[in-house]
Amino acid sequence: MNGAEAIADVLKDEGVEHVFSHAGGTISLLLDAIHKAGIRVFVFRNEAGAGHAAQAAFRVTQHAQVVIVTSGPGATNLVTPVADAYYDSDAIVALVGQVGTDSMKGNMDVRQRGFQETPTLDIMRPVTKRVYGPLNPIVLRDSVRQALAYSASERPGPCVVDCPMDLQRGEVDDGANYLVSPAIADVAAWDAEEVAAAIMVASNPLIVAGRGALSSYKEVRTFVGKTGIPLVASLPAVGIIPTDWPHYKGMLGHTGHERANAVVRDADCIISLGARLDLRQTGTLTDEWEKGKTIIRVDIDKGEMENSRIRVDYPCQCSVFEWLREVAPLVNGDNDKRKGIYK
Repeated sequence: MNGAEAIADVLKDEGVEHVFSHAGGTISLLLDAIHKAGIRVFVFRNEAGAGHAAQAAFRVTQHAQVVIVTSGPGATNLVTPVADAYYDSDAIVALVGQVGTDSMKGNMDVRQRGFQETPTLDIMRPVTKRVYGPLNPIVLRDSVRQALAYSASERPGPCVVDCPMDLQRGEVDDGANYLVSPAIADVAAWDAEEVAAAIMVASNPLIVAGRGALSSYKEVRTFVGKTGIPLVASLPAVGIIPTDWPHYKGMLGHTGHERANAVVRDADCIISLGARLDLRQTGTLTDEWEKGKTIIRVDIDKGEMENSRIRVDYPCQCSVFEWLREVAPLVNGDNDKRKGIYK
């Protein structure tokens, strides 16, 4: 079994049913192996279209998606969707063709040695969760498996795997062990009862839903229906609850709805579920935005939590799903001010 066939086996084993691509020479062997493995290949007019389609598929399925492009211009054309996936927290794995390891310039003082050799990993590193530069067929195979797991873990995002041509052709030992997937970071401690109590004493609580809440949209809808707490959405979260529900008050922010921003202004308790609370959502006068509010922030990303622009009274570093699992049973819907009217 060669490296390309081993990658195809990994994709099948991980439940990947289709990939997105724009064909090219350095990935022809890989695409052929994937096709023979029964995995459907969606071919686009350019690499950017393939990458954006992978983003869309992740948002629908919540499973990491695979995009495959060739080296050189194929890799550089993919930078925009990879960066977009990084900032919008979309789990995509980019398998990018590369010249053979014997044709790489390494430390040579030349701009390029192999045809269409491009420093893909250096270009992509700032806008990915992780990049992989395997130097033998076994590590190439294992890097793909690890990238699929890591891209969808914690806060989702893109991973990029360099796929040199000689590693795709090289033989793989079926008995070799896979790399160990990176461990999930420990979730910071927070008290569900304290958080629930803060919500229950509020007269005008409000949910601000962001991209990080989309994967738990069913649980969010149940929580909103039970408690009657109104919800505003950031742009990526529009649709998290039906827009014709009376609980939905629109999209917040400077390009959002006037009603949504008015509801935020009047709220005395903000429940931020997976939203970054960035400049476009809060404006520059954060003191005014925070005034008179208890702020509960739920975010799985430790860096976002530690560098919040907004004062946070109850930081909950965890997934929205976990937060709702712990807090939702403790918040009742009996308060007439918040009683849900959706049945």
